[in-house]
Amino acid sequence: MMGPTHAAIGTATAMAACALAQPSLTAGAILVVTATLCSKLPDQLEMGILRHRGPTHWLLTAVLVVTAIGFIPEFFADARPYAGFVWAGAAIGYLMHIAADMCTVSGVEVLGPFSRRDRW
Repeated sequence: MMGPTHAAIGTATAMAACALAQPSLTAGAILVVTATLCSKLPDQLEMGILRHRGPTHWLLTAVLVVTAIGFIPEFFADARPYAGFVWAGAAIGYLMHIAADMCTVSGVEVLGPFSRRDRW
């Protein structure tokens, strides 16, 4: 799956979450932008060093990366009220990337490092 497709899926999912939760305009924008940016993150983290759909596509890595991103607003006083929306956007974007890749013929080794088996 290509980058624009991942971005479209992450953005659409975040917009659906906003339609359900009905956050403020600022909070909704933060959620959608974060989801859009994080929807391409698993492939960007590979940086030509790691194999494609390897460790960056594991659920364990998703938890670690989303947690790290969720703490970023804590360093900025004005952003602290929006920390939950940053965390949710990161989770939506990163997890939707993995879910979209699981819908391809290749599948994803999503339960790594505990299982090397591809999942669809």
